[in-house]
Amino acid sequence: MRIHLSQYALVIAALATISFAGEEEGHAHLTSDGAGSSGHWFDPWEHAHFREGTPLEHHFDLEPAFLCRDLIVDYSGLTFAEESEHEFELELEWALSNRIGFIIEQPYIISDPDTGSESRGLGDLAVVPRVVIADRGPWVVAANLEMVAPTGNRSVGAGEHWHFAPFINTWCDLGNWWTFSGQAGFEFAPDSGEKEFFFALGVAKSLRVWDEAHGEDDHGHRHERHGGILTMMAELSGAAVVEGDPAEEGVYELEGLVGLSLGVIEGLDLRMAYRFPLNDNSELEKGVTIGAIHHF
Repeated sequence: MRIHLSQYALVIAALATISFAGEEEGHAHLTSDGAGSSGHWFDPWEHAHFREGTPLEHHFDLEPAFLCRDLIVDYSGLTFAEESEHEFELELEWALSNRIGFIIEQPYIISDPDTGSESRGLGDLAVVPRVVIADRGPWVVAANLEMVAPTGNRSVGAGEHWHFAPFINTWCDLGNWWTFSGQAGFEFAPDSGEKEFFFALGVAKSLRVWDEAHGEDDHGHRHERHGGILTMMAELSGAAVVEGDPAEEGVYELEGLVGLSLGVIEGLDLRMAYRFPLNDNSELEKGVTIGAIHHF
């Protein structure tokens, strides 16, 4: 497995840039500014976009461990060795109670192979029930079960098998508007007998680039999320087949991502990211994602 050192250098440079930008912001931690999921399982969800003074930011390739009510619209342009792909995805994240929520994802895919005709159609529908199993203030852990139904168009590689992916994810407030997120789990398709291990790690640093707070400031405000918050992100993700084709078992695909998210007005973030491979096992050559998040 040959690692692309230049790509690792890009991730390191991005983290260094975030670090230098992370001068002390003076955001003291509070004890009760929302998003806490302690208490009873069926208590009403508390509407909040900050936790102990820290913005709750959504990564690109990681699901958040905290519960939220967001609508995400993303476009990704991806280049692979033998084709390019354009994907539009709608994702709804909805908290049902203090500890229980769900995610629904629906992609639309346009596949353009180097040889042959273009194909397009809906991808498979995914539903993800989730529960917060541990909440200790600056540290949250959730359990998830992604269920992918074969509802898509076979011409874009969908509509073939059911997929199930139980996974655990976590969110941690590192202080000074730094956060860490991680997730890991297994994906399996009962029809084919294949099983894949996957993981993702992410670091984010938020900054206030202009002040658009009204009344009480962000450090203690539970509900409204005003514009002016810039978040820089770096992510590492990987996957490997653990059961299936013997030639593919134990071979890891590693990919990196650097991205930005900016709150432009109350309840609306715009974001963009660049994707790249970190080893020769990945079929991805490069990719760009742009999108928007509406916070309810």
